Amino acid sequence: MPAIAPAQSLSWSGEASAGNELSERGIALWRDQPVVQALVVVSDDALWSASFAAARPLGDGRGSQLVLRGAGYWMASAEIQLQARLAAYAYPGAGFSYDHLEATLALAWRDIASIEASVVRMNEGDSHGYPALDLGLRWPLSEHWALAGGIGRAELPAWPGYYYTYSDAGLSWRAGEWRATLKHLSARGDIRRYLGEAAAPRTALTLTRQF
Repeated sequence: MPAIAPAQSLSWSGEASAGNELSERGIALWRDQPVVQALVVVSDDALWSASFAAARPLGDGRGSQLVLRGAGYWMASAEIQLQARLAAYAYPGAGFSYDHLEATLALAWRDIASIEASVVRMNEGDSHGYPALDLGLRWPLSEHWALAGGIGRAELPAWPGYYYTYSDAGLSWRAGEWRATLKHLSARGDIRRYLGEAAAPRTALTLTRQF
């Protein structure tokens, strides 16, 4: 009789964050508004994970961001990981219509470099798929500090045919259950003509505790 492989045990984790703003691909959801976030993740520590995240502004901003995400993982080699993700975003009470689905394929080399290709599908009767390509780099400086940055290009959701470039660069710190990031964000092109100050250059600071 063949042996039965033991079932993978589930692992739960979470984190809580506070920052001076919240952005997606170079665009601020609540400009100049402090934001608190919470995340809960369940996984088998090897092949898949599911998570739920919530974010809410603390200033004059309205509403919240809710994200439900599932991911599958494959190790192409000892140093290369492949990932597929599907996420649903909702913004109840936010005063703007940005509910959407997002599918992503990603490749990561160690904890240093990554490339992600995504497609966004809006929920408001818009059948167009809005693509995005993101490159990320993290360069360790010491046990606790690292330089981190990224650059991407995306078709702006709700504006078919309009593409823009965005980037971020900064410093990250990690010690035990705590981590922090300080980065400068910018979006290039004439995107401010469409989105105003939401696409203006800015500095973002985030402090996170893992549980």
